[in-house]
Amino acid sequence: MFKLESYITPWLLSYIDQYVKLRREDFQLSLWGGDVVFYNLELRLATIQKLVPTLPIVFQSGIIHELRIHIPWIRINSEPIVVTINQIELVIVLNKECTSTNDSPSSSSSIQNDSNSDHILIQQQQPATPEQSNYVQTVLARILNNVQIVVNNLIIKFIEEDIVISLSSRTAQCYAANQDWLKSFIELTQQDISLRRLITLPDLTLCVDKRDSDGKVHRYEVP
Repeated sequence: MFKLESYITPWLLSYIDQYVKLRREDFQLSLWGGDVVFYNLELRLATIQKLVPTLPIVFQSGIIHELRIHIPWIRINSEPIVVTINQIELVIVLNKECTSTNDSPSSSSSIQNDSNSDHILIQQQQPATPEQSNYVQTVLARILNNVQIVVNNLIIKFIEEDIVISLSSRTAQCYAANQDWLKSFIELTQQDISLRRLITLPDLTLCVDKRDSDGKVHRYEVP
């Protein structure tokens, strides 16, 4: 019997595992109830690094305290999957080995080793007929194009010697948009193959503090 969940669940978890380190037991979870929650997930820094290859920075650490996934199974073809991140902390430092060619041999090697180290490989069920295969691929593409990301409590810290620059936001969202740049559930067509995504960041706080020789900030200045 053809069950859409048997294709979407392993595909979605494998996609998330590209960016965060899921545990093997996490892949045994069923998403058929529509909601699932993960706690204390480490980011895959090598993958995040590849998203900004031209920036002279190195991601030193990253953790998501809570990750929620909501899947509207009944309206999967008309409503987006919502991924909610409740508190994410990123620590970045200046890439002092950065050269004019963007990538040094040592940094690119470490990224490759880290990205291939602990991914969990799972076998995904294959559609029985070409018609089912085409349908599944169409649904998966539509889902990926419309995924909505909500971030509550975003914290990014840039550390350079004894200076700590903190960038924080209480809420941020990323979602698909139509031709008028309005939030919408979109489907790419031959007439319009452009994928538009909006990022909203209604509040942003920037702080500059000084840390001691132990790496601790004993006094935080008022933003």
